[in-house]
Order: sequence, then C-alpha cells, then structure tokens
Amino acid sequence: MPMRGVQIVLLFAVTATMPLGCATRRSMGLFLAGLNSHTADHQAIRREQYGDVLTISVRGGALLWRGNRYACEPVSFDLRRGESLPVEFRGAGEQSVSTNYRVHWSDDGSTLFFAEDSIHRTIIDVRSPELGETIESLRIRNDEGMTLEGSAIHLRYKDLPGAAKRSVSENR
Repeated sequence: MPMRGVQIVLLFAVTATMPLGCATRRSMGLFLAGLNSHTADHQAIRREQYGDVLTISVRGGALLWRGNRYACEPVSFDLRRGESLPVEFRGAGEQSVSTNYRVHWSDDGSTLFFAEDSIHRTIIDVRSPELGETIESLRIRNDEGMTLEGSAIHLRYKDLPGAAKRSVSENR
C-alpha cells in the first residue's frame, strides 16, 4: 500500500509540469509502466534477503517400512519463510522405497515442520541457522506408515547472490 501513495504523488508532480495532449498520455503511460516495473523488482528483491531462505540438508539414517530398513539417500533443498514443499526421500539401492514428506517453514522463521499435514508431524525449533545448526537422530513418520529414522538435519541460511558475505565470530 505505501507504494501506491508514492505513485499518486509522483503522478501528480509529473502531470502538473507537463502540457496536456496525446504525447503526455503516452509518456505518462511509459512513466507508470516503468514505476510499476521498479515496484515489482523491489518486492522480488525484498523477498530474498539474508535469513529468508533456508537450505536444509538431510544426511544418513534409514527409511523404515513394513519391517524393512532402507539406507536413506542424502537430500538437500531450499525453503523460503512461510513456504511448504513436498520433498521426496528415497532409500538407496535397486530394491528400495521412496516417500514424500511435506516440509513447512513458519512465517516468523522459528519453526520447521516435517510431515506438516500428518497427525505424526515432527516440529523442529530453528535456533541458529546463521551458524549452521544440526539436529541429530530425528524420527519422522508420515500417514503412510513410512518412518525416516536416525538422520541428521543441517539448517543454514542461504547466502544469496550479490549479498555481502557474512562472518560469525565466537568467543570461547
């Protein structure tokens, strides 16, 4: 909404200094098209700031199904704040299984849900992904009876192209 106010003020300032006529309408249309394009670009940039995209890597562990254990292939994916995404987990080997878990990252960035739409969903508190946070030995089950067990989940904010490089120093 704040940008609409800016558009109206700029529109008023430009129309007050231009003579009326066809040329004015055409140039005004080009001006507004450029302003709208700038607004869309600004919103796209604003959505992808440091801390708004989380890279999630799942390593190790196994998929359990019908009494069988299948070593789990590593999975890595990016998730934005407020976004839900179905993520496929596969067992390694020729005779194996696969399943999807719906993963959701809360709007405020504090909580990650695995198997979000399941009665068995797993809730993870996101504490310090800027340092690279690892959660060990999780057990995640979905409604199909498939369980992911013993995996380590690594969370880290994604460094975005063109962003300043960040460094974290710790005192021990």
